[in-house]
Amino acid sequence: MDVSVIIITKNQLSFLRRTIPILLRQNFSGTYEIIVVDSGSTDGALRFCRSQPIKLITLLPREFSYPHAFNVGAKQAKGKYLVRLSGDAIPLDQNWLHHLISPLQDPKTGAAYGKYVVKDHVNYEYPSIWGRHSFPNRAIRHHLDRHWGLGISSSFTNFYHTYSLAGGNCAIRQDLWRARPFNESIPANEDAEYAWFLHTIGYDVVYTPKAKVLHQHPKTPASVKLRNHLRCCLNAVRAYFQIIRFWITGEHRQFLP
Repeated sequence: MDVSVIIITKNQLSFLRRTIPILLRQNFSGTYEIIVVDSGSTDGALRFCRSQPIKLITLLPREFSYPHAFNVGAKQAKGKYLVRLSGDAIPLDQNWLHHLISPLQDPKTGAAYGKYVVKDHVNYEYPSIWGRHSFPNRAIRHHLDRHWGLGISSSFTNFYHTYSLAGGNCAIRQDLWRARPFNESIPANEDAEYAWFLHTIGYDVVYTPKAKVLHQHPKTPASVKLRNHLRCCLNAVRAYFQIIRFWITGEHRQFLP
């Protein structure tokens, strides 16, 4: 099996009805499977998933966190590459998987992520933290040199390149994930922490704008938006201290080429 597409979802039947059919029709030369990890849907999503040629994994709602849900799905995945797709992210064409996986043909690339698209700017907006500026129309290779101090030389001066890995539309190498799964000690921003990890052990992260998904969130009041941003910032700080601990304790050495 070449690729395992892991969808993390709860009560997103309307999205799955659009996502699953287009995933089943991808123009991809390799083999792939679709795994849905559901954490307590009550909207008919489970019944729909069971009617499709996919693998369904269920979690109790109290067990859910984004890194845990992905790790549970990845444990049952057979693919050489693991794709992570948010339940509310819909691939926009039949070449999405090809474009997302292509950068991983380079052995120096540890992960790749695609473009978030918002079509209804009147009622919807980009997810918190991941704004329009994060998804230009040109491809980007995020490369950082390892440093003796904090693991990566640009921890402060080039923060954007350090954490960039949009977890709602990304792919990683299965062998790297098995060596070190997503960090379940932080409830969110685990994608940023994983980007740090990859740079620490010498891999690049590639942004490929051709792998597009519709990923738009309903607009929220300014007070709610501020609270969401503060929560994301807090999780980012937690993730940052995790990678510092990872480096100081020498845990990173077991992953170095």
